Amino acid sequence: MNFFPYKINFAFVVAIIAVGCDVLFHKFFTHPMESFDYFTVKCLIAFFVTTIFLNWPALVDGTKRKFYSSAWIIVPASLFTFLMSLYYRWWEFLSGVPYGIRPPDIDFINRDNTFLFALSWYIGHSIFYLIGVWVAKKTTKPTSTEEMELNGNSSPLVSI
Repeated sequence: MNFFPYKINFAFVVAIIAVGCDVLFHKFFTHPMESFDYFTVKCLIAFFVTTIFLNWPALVDGTKRKFYSSAWIIVPASLFTFLMSLYYRWWEFLSGVPYGIRPPDIDFINRDNTFLFALSWYIGHSIFYLIGVWVAKKTTKPTSTEEMELNGNSSPLVSI
């Protein structure tokens, strides 16, 4: 029994799995560990980005862009990672600390190469989001009416 509509369940699973992957990565491959606030913000961003792209309006010709079943999946993954990067920069700006000090050290990447360090964080966060999407696709299923809506068809109506 689903307590929430398919899109909410899907977005929730994506957010929880993306954050779970990140928690494990931070636990074993970075120091110091990230804060609770960081993981909370990550979960909220993942949930809202997924919800936005699941509810993306149809194109002018009426066709729906299927972000989560095509190569377009890179768009929400990139936006998610970009927003996480903005969170980092916002925190640094408001705290008055130097640029790039917020992310913890990755054990196997030299922090001196700023480009490689930033690129690895960007790719890593995107991969965690994509893993969340993969798990959500395997574990959540829409009802027949929800599936019709996802495909751009109108819901079946009963004529009286």
